[in-house]
Amino acid sequence: MIIDYQLTPSVYEPTLCNTLSRTAQAKGTSVKVHLDVDTGMNRGGIWYTEAVDFLKWLTSLDGIEIEGVFTHFATADQPDKSHVHLQLERFKSVLSNLSELNLRPPIVHAANSAAALTLSDSHFDTVRVGLSLYGVYPSSEVRRASPVSLRPALSWKARLICLRQSMQGEGVSYGRTYIVDKPTWLATLPVGYADGYSRALSNRGEALIGRQSVNRSERFAWMGPSFGLHRRKGNRQISPYASAMRQY
Repeated sequence: MIIDYQLTPSVYEPTLCNTLSRTAQAKGTSVKVHLDVDTGMNRGGIWYTEAVDFLKWLTSLDGIEIEGVFTHFATADQPDKSHVHLQLERFKSVLSNLSELNLRPPIVHAANSAAALTLSDSHFDTVRVGLSLYGVYPSSEVRRASPVSLRPALSWKARLICLRQSMQGEGVSYGRTYIVDKPTWLATLPVGYADGYSRALSNRGEALIGRQSVNRSERFAWMGPSFGLHRRKGNRQISPYASAMRQY
């Protein structure tokens, strides 16, 4: 499938590389790959001290075109940048050794959203933005440090499916984590964690409710484990990601 759809996989494991090589040769074509170098994320990739030898071996495989090399930062969104700088120095040492051997791939990348916004030394040939592609900062620290002003690129809306009044002392939804302290109107909307909305928003989610020409924000005792809308209404904005991050 990788070859048939001309996908570009990240590689660091010999078995996959050999399989890609054999399959590409059998199909009379080649496959572009990017080498994943582990500089301290410890979640995958070839360890940085072994990366040069691995890439040298990779060049011996027919049907493999080494288009890129990259690493991934573990703590770029945190105030303490010491580990990011350590990872960056390790990665640069790999690149230097590859350049000496004339093996440096044409595309080098390292920066995730946080590094793309706050660490220009990590930009290299391209960056890999994730959350920021949707106009969301990875953390409050990045928001403070970033010279770039982001705006949410999406809205999340839902229609009211149930409105009922609950009496004092009643619990709401799974776990009864919200107990009604006075007669309260409860609004149910068909959105929850099954739709990708974080359970961390239980009892702290918000929504913007537009009532005719009146723009106002209301807090609800959410039915379900969590609920909220990602939406801008005039100068008022609700971000479910930012709301979830406030617990940390």
